[in-house]
Amino acid sequence: MFRVCSLLVVLLSLSYLSEASKDSYKLVNVTSKYLLHNGNSLYYIDERSENWYVARKSCESMGFNLISFETIEEFNAINRFMDATGATKGYWTSGTDFIHLGHHAWFPNGISVPSELWGVSQPDNKNGQEHCDSFRYRGTYKMNDEPCTVKYFYVCELNLTP
Repeated sequence: MFRVCSLLVVLLSLSYLSEASKDSYKLVNVTSKYLLHNGNSLYYIDERSENWYVARKSCESMGFNLISFETIEEFNAINRFMDATGATKGYWTSGTDFIHLGHHAWFPNGISVPSELWGVSQPDNKNGQEHCDSFRYRGTYKMNDEPCTVKYFYVCELNLTP
């Protein structure tokens, strides 16, 4: 029932979003959280700090997944939005190396995290404890592997194509 209600809220929110070109976005303020429409995806930016597991479950409870940057264009579009809002925190993505240690891929589709998204010397699995992927601001947004228990904000993604 909660999932149906959440999806209804998202669909009602979509009715307020105008058609967006591939590189444009529209912001809707929803009780201090944000919905962002870009191309064929709807993004939900949650400003609660959670570990990777809780963030993933939170997205899934709404019918979303943690964000997967499958193209550099998608990554850049989200970065432009984050820059416009002044965001400088870390955000969880769906990236992890749980399936194949040392090989970071998006969960659940298994597509490799593009190498150009990583920060310098990343991923590094520091102290053998970094298996979940975030994107953080350090002059620019870049991907970084982190311990899954670190608490970050997170971005959920819903693919709008049937």
